[in-house]
Amino acid sequence: ELSEELYQNQTIFSKEKEHEYKELLNNRKDLFQIIAKDISVLVEKVSKEKGISVVITGYRVNVNSVDLTDDVKKLMNN
Repeated sequence: ELSEELYQNQTIFSKEKEHEYKELLNNRKDLFQIIAKDISVLVEKVSKEKGISVVITGYRVNVNSVDLTDDVKKLMNN
């Protein structure tokens, strides 16, 4: 009887933790989406100021390019 009660409590605890973990993951996803949108707005602003019509992210290519990273970081820190 005691072991059954312990098992039930452990199961309840595990389900609660699983729910909390899923909630945490959802919150993390939401925050990353907000951050990505904010960065996108800043990249657009910097690229327009520099007269750049195409911005490629996350790719390594062998072409002449302009790195906007430092300019975007400056805007983020303001």
